[in-house]
Amino acid sequence: MIRVCAIVACLLVIAAGFMTQTQLRADFAKDPATLGWALVDEFCFRGKAKAATAKIWFEPIDGKTLQIADVKVTTIKRRKVAEWADRVCATIPPVTYTPPADRWKHIPRTMEKLRKGGKVTIVLLGDSIACDTGNSPVDVLIERLYPKAEVRLITSVRSSTGCSYYKDDNRVKEYVVDHNPDLLIIAGISHGHNPEPMRSVIRQVREQIDPEVMIMTGAVSPLDWFNNHYVVRSKLPKEKALENVNTFAARAAVVAREEDAEFFHIRRAWDEYIQSCGVDPDFFHRDFIHANARGRQVLARIIESYFAPAYESGTTVEVTRYLTSCEAPTLR
Repeated sequence: MIRVCAIVACLLVIAAGFMTQTQLRADFAKDPATLGWALVDEFCFRGKAKAATAKIWFEPIDGKTLQIADVKVTTIKRRKVAEWADRVCATIPPVTYTPPADRWKHIPRTMEKLRKGGKVTIVLLGDSIACDTGNSPVDVLIERLYPKAEVRLITSVRSSTGCSYYKDDNRVKEYVVDHNPDLLIIAGISHGHNPEPMRSVIRQVREQIDPEVMIMTGAVSPLDWFNNHYVVRSKLPKEKALENVNTFAARAAVVAREEDAEFFHIRRAWDEYIQSCGVDPDFFHRDFIHANARGRQVLARIIESYFAPAYESGTTVEVTRYLTSCEAPTLR
């Protein structure tokens, strides 16, 4: 990952955008930061798939003059990313999530690699929501759980893009196959409440390589707004559009089961946290739809819990304490 360290003197937005030679491939990683005079702020982000350049800029939120004393952009060791992530995590209510006891049924090879050690390549395919998830420290958190493993996370995304786009014209080759992942995670909120294109993407990928697959529902954007937005834009009769909205997760789970893919309902976990944490949802957003650094911590800690080693105690699954306390062993 890459670290931006700035000494600034106002309320600002720190933003990073990754581009190929010809186009912007995903939404910016952008975070409002309320900073006093001469305070140092850090912001870590990673390059997206096939990014050629990065642009960093500062924008005063309130329109006032922005004063910057120093800016440093450096690469950062994974151990330092984890330390930075824990400092951010310490500013939010503890993230508690109990994953399903029967998880991992469809990703046994991935879990075996994590336990025994070796390189595990994960491709996140989707939109700007998937981009936010990939721009979280989830890979270094998983490595702390499995110290012998090396997790390589690739965010292969396009803004406002779902599987209805990726399924056409053999786009899966560029966005998935060329990266040869051990695990493909189909994520985001831009699938038009239709899981069938996911099925098409899974089958096309498996015709060329043999990764394990996870379908992960989309989180962060307020559910009522997101659903109403779909009802308006779909141009379907309202009753049909609402039916698509209300049954999408269940239909995606069916596609996952029929295609021997893992299904992870992270939307439900996100909503449960936001509703119970006692903090205004805006605290976790950089805009109305996307997560800021704190929101990305929530996503990362939920996913970390999903992959955490399970210790059976009766019929419950307990995960290691430091997942919710932000305490952790040393990472290389």
